[in-house]
Amino acid sequence: MRNEQLENALHLVRQTFADDPSYIPDGVTVWNTDRLIHPRIYSNKYRSTSPAQANIQTMIDEPFYMGDVIPWPDHGYWLCVNSNNLHRIQWEGTLTFCNYTVKFFSPLTNEIVEYPVSLINSTQYGSGETERYDDKIHMIIGTSQMIMYISFDEHTRLIDSGFRFLIDRNLENPTAFEVKQADMVSYSDSGDKGYIHLTVAESPFDPKRDNKELMIADYVFDPVGTGEELKEKTDMWI
Repeated sequence: MRNEQLENALHLVRQTFADDPSYIPDGVTVWNTDRLIHPRIYSNKYRSTSPAQANIQTMIDEPFYMGDVIPWPDHGYWLCVNSNNLHRIQWEGTLTFCNYTVKFFSPLTNEIVEYPVSLINSTQYGSGETERYDDKIHMIIGTSQMIMYISFDEHTRLIDSGFRFLIDRNLENPTAFEVKQADMVSYSDSGDKGYIHLTVAESPFDPKRDNKELMIADYVFDPVGTGEELKEKTDMWI
């Protein structure tokens, strides 16, 4: 009886799936893959404390996974934060809006890569600044914190504490952020899929090593001549 009901439900989904107004007939290619899916995406929910969320459905033979970044035509990129195979009838899940794109040097290849990410301001009350005094100087230091959700893959799995990003829409005076915690486990599917929870805190922008034109932190790896360059340029030895 149960198998018959499942077969009937699967048949009904196949017959009616494309009739829904939210169906995307031309399909979309999952970001950074060659997987083409034809989803329904609907219920774009505004949230005042975090990026918007939406629901997604696909036919059973077009799976999507937690950590996938899915383009929604005319609506930008969306990170899949939940994916569920519904009784082998169809796939259902939840998307969160990617409100920023970060650029950085891959820890794996040392090449520049870009990732759509979902950012949440996690600064707890206050102004996001703190004052520091000593005998000679008075400084105001930024203490803003953010949570970044980014897809898990061979590049991002190597991000660890101390890694820095430039995150800002102010391209003249951008803000740098440093990773304080990289949680690779909480949003894993226990395999090679999922996404990463990065806790990042404001870090001083350094014009000697950060490139605001490209919006890449640590673009220059030896900004003050610490001696690392001598390992490869032995003709500089004295």
